[in-house]
Amino acid sequence: MKFKLPLRAKISLALFIMYFLNVAAIFLYVNLSLSNDINTDLVNIRRDVVFRSDKLVDYLSRTDIDDITSACEQFRYDDKAIVEISDIEGKTVFCYPSKAFIDDMKLSNKFYLKNSDHFFFTNSVNGRQMYFLNVYSFAVTDVSYYLLVMLILFETIVMALFLVIFSFYIKMSVLNPLYELGGKIRSYETLMNISNERYSNEIEQLNCEFDNLVDALEAEKQKQNRIIASVSHDIKTPLTSILGYAEQLKKDGISPERREKYTNTIYAKAVTIKDLIGNLDEFLNYNSNEKSTKTEIRVSRLLGDMNSYFEDDLKHDNVEFNIFNSCEDETVLVNALSIQRVFGNLISNSVKHKRKDKRLVIDVTCTTVKDDVVFSISDNGEGVDPEKIDKIFEPFYTTDESRTKAVSGLGLSICKEIVTEHGGEIWASASESGGLCVNFTLKKADNYSGGKT
Repeated sequence: MKFKLPLRAKISLALFIMYFLNVAAIFLYVNLSLSNDINTDLVNIRRDVVFRSDKLVDYLSRTDIDDITSACEQFRYDDKAIVEISDIEGKTVFCYPSKAFIDDMKLSNKFYLKNSDHFFFTNSVNGRQMYFLNVYSFAVTDVSYYLLVMLILFETIVMALFLVIFSFYIKMSVLNPLYELGGKIRSYETLMNISNERYSNEIEQLNCEFDNLVDALEAEKQKQNRIIASVSHDIKTPLTSILGYAEQLKKDGISPERREKYTNTIYAKAVTIKDLIGNLDEFLNYNSNEKSTKTEIRVSRLLGDMNSYFEDDLKHDNVEFNIFNSCEDETVLVNALSIQRVFGNLISNSVKHKRKDKRLVIDVTCTTVKDDVVFSISDNGEGVDPEKIDKIFEPFYTTDESRTKAVSGLGLSICKEIVTEHGGEIWASASESGGLCVNFTLKKADNYSGGKT
């Protein structure tokens, strides 16, 4: 079994590696690059010190000045020169720039280089005597090296503090929300009332999205339960009738007329079940996330095909059917058969809910609103209670609460799925004639960006 580190351990390991690499990089820089520069600078400084020492010795050995102190004072020193001369007994006879300066330098922690030499000086009083010369120079590179060591130590401490603070931040802003999300996932079934707050970063947004997912899954679960309950009810009712009439047919002494009536009723109830299952299968197909093949078609042709398909049947049913098209030049990208199904379901819905006391009138209107083509199908039928109008697109919802009509309650739901898959919207309102008006939009072909995914 392959071992996998938890996220907390991975982040801690990554921080430790960052810290180690940072220290290693500084160490390598000091020992490989900077050390070479330091050695080069030290060699140059020592060369300068030796040069000053040799130059001073040569001068003092050849000078005509009788007093060594005066001779030393006559020499031209540069700004960096630090000179100390003592006799054979160790007594200091000359210091430059001053004896106090040299004593302070020796007592302090300053870094310096020293070159020692000896020479002979002859005067009229003491004759030829030997003196000792010390020439000093500050090793600025050593001071820089010392400061660099202090800087490395300081950076190491700062880096360690940064890693502690950063680790705490990662724990609070990344790990804890992820653990909380994991806890919610493990206890999904018990999550009903979840707060839907606004979050400030991506991890908390992920947490929020999971909350939304739980809400959506719960809504989908309730929707499926309603569908199952409705299918069970709508199948059980005609099936009960079928069983009842079949039981009657098994009895002796039934007249031919009654036998034929029972047989026709059983057949009609079976057709009702068949249509219900067919509508359910169609709804499930449209409710899937598979996109249909779409082609570009003119609105005038779409409405013309719809008129040719329904005109004769509507005339036979004594329905006045009108089309008002103000979008002659517009084109839409659609699956023509699916959109014809939308028109068919809406027209069929109007026919099923027509009034008995007046002739049914169905008007199909097409207009444009910005980037959309808006289709409206209105009638003068029974209409829908305003309190229920927002529910008519729900699966198996029907305004016939007694469910005595042969209505599956899936027609408008199928319309909604088709329109949504085309990237449009669908809604209903009361028509001016007191019936129902259903509106849906389709994107113009040049503005189509697809529907649900």
